[in-house]
Amino acid sequence: MGRCGLAVLGRRAVAILGAGFMCFGVATGASAGLITWGSPTTVSGDSDVDTTGTRVYAYNIGPSDVAATTVNGVAFDAFAFPGQGNFSNSVTVGSVTFTESPSNLQSYGALTFGTNATPFGNLSSSYKTMLSSGGTALMDSTITATLGDLTVGRQYRLQWWTSNARNGIGVINETFATTIAASGSNEVTLDSNSTDSDGGLGQFVIGTFTADSTSQTFTLNSPTGNTSPLINGFQVRLVAPVPEIDPAGMGSVLALVGGVLGLLERRRLKAA
Repeated sequence: MGRCGLAVLGRRAVAILGAGFMCFGVATGASAGLITWGSPTTVSGDSDVDTTGTRVYAYNIGPSDVAATTVNGVAFDAFAFPGQGNFSNSVTVGSVTFTESPSNLQSYGALTFGTNATPFGNLSSSYKTMLSSGGTALMDSTITATLGDLTVGRQYRLQWWTSNARNGIGVINETFATTIAASGSNEVTLDSNSTDSDGGLGQFVIGTFTADSTSQTFTLNSPTGNTSPLINGFQVRLVAPVPEIDPAGMGSVLALVGGVLGLLERRRLKAA
């Protein structure tokens, strides 16, 4: 074999070795247990709705008459929160549970959160449906969300919204200006109305996490002083898995590369 052939073999050996280490690094480098939040983003249109990976579930939150809706091809099922005359500190739909402490969950519809005023009024009807109702809590309370139906070791994306386009207030004059989501020490704060006036736009955020159990929790809170956290809708998406090489497979790769490199060395010595 000539020097050109030896060079080709050498490049292939290096490529195989590099690919093996890359896969090994990806398989062992993911952290688990906490949600890492992205940057809050102001609502702008249907394309806000994340389509990365595969939908696990998506919900539109509101009172008992809350409607399902589809935005950017993602189906948001109805998730009815407790409301006036139906007080409760816990609600479960499918594999998702929301609880509140120390008081009760609450919900409002379009008369509180929806409007035709712009710029909110310029959104698609399906997006406005999702953002015109929401689940909240009585003042100065914490909502804990538990997301179920997860697979240990898989990577997920959580997207949620807070929007009070009408700039409305609750039954005890509570406000919904900002909501703080927390996962351990990781926090993000969202603004429900960009102009603090009728027609203002809320915000959404995407968080990522690797499941270390079959469920994942996070909390929603608000600043003290007659304020309440607000969530209008959310979705969980499964990220496509990255190919992995286990230790046994890595040993096979190294053995293969070692054999190729040994062959190259013998060819080189023979040619010398």
